[in-house]
Amino acid sequence: MKTPARVACLTWLLALIFVVTAGGVGAEQATEPRVEAANLLATVAVGEHGGTATVRLTYRLTPAGRTEIPLRASAVAGAGIDEDVRVLPEELGPVIRLEQTAPGRYEGTLEIPSELAGQEVVELTLAYAIERPVDSMSMSMSTSARTSRDLTIPVLAVPWPTPRAAPEAFRATLELSGWDEVFRSFPRGWKRVAETEPERAAVYETALPVVPAMLRFSVARDRPPWWTVERLSDLSILAILGGLAVVGWRRFRGLLT
Repeated sequence: MKTPARVACLTWLLALIFVVTAGGVGAEQATEPRVEAANLLATVAVGEHGGTATVRLTYRLTPAGRTEIPLRASAVAGAGIDEDVRVLPEELGPVIRLEQTAPGRYEGTLEIPSELAGQEVVELTLAYAIERPVDSMSMSMSTSARTSRDLTIPVLAVPWPTPRAAPEAFRATLELSGWDEVFRSFPRGWKRVAETEPERAAVYETALPVVPAMLRFSVARDRPPWWTVERLSDLSILAILGGLAVVGWRRFRGLLT
């Protein structure tokens, strides 16, 4: 009779220890700020001599009593972030200016106003432009069938952890016009999902459990063949005109002699 009683008491004791420990861990985690979700939209246009890129990055944050939101970014492969960043909603900004704290490193801070400080979750959107998104070292890369360019999109990150059970805490969408094929990327896993109208930009998407410091792509397009129908037509007309000119010149010389 004593053994079952002892087992029951031990079981209840272990259950009580687990509940107290879990409650303590949960309370401790609740006091830590987190990035609940981040959604990035990068609109990129690539041309023969460079390109342009703009970013809209929306965060859902749990400040956990914090009154400031830190921001970090790095310039990679020559690509940087315009120091003037628009912030939505306007109560948080409307514009913050990043400071270069070290070569290639930018930092900034958003103060949470009193009317938003009491909210459990704060949502904000950062809109910024990318300086030199196309790597100049890749401008000469080409093959007989295609040309390619390397693109870098620095991410303006909030350096707080994401939930452990959120494999898609960071989602990114790339709208790519001009050069529509992504054949190498960091991170991997980009999928082409659609094309927009009327620009006919290719749309790619991916998801990650953490917010990366950058997005990097190698993009390509097929080089149009030199012997196009239009070019052959133009050459044929030039050849006919050239032949007529030669015949006319010979007849003219014959008349003179």
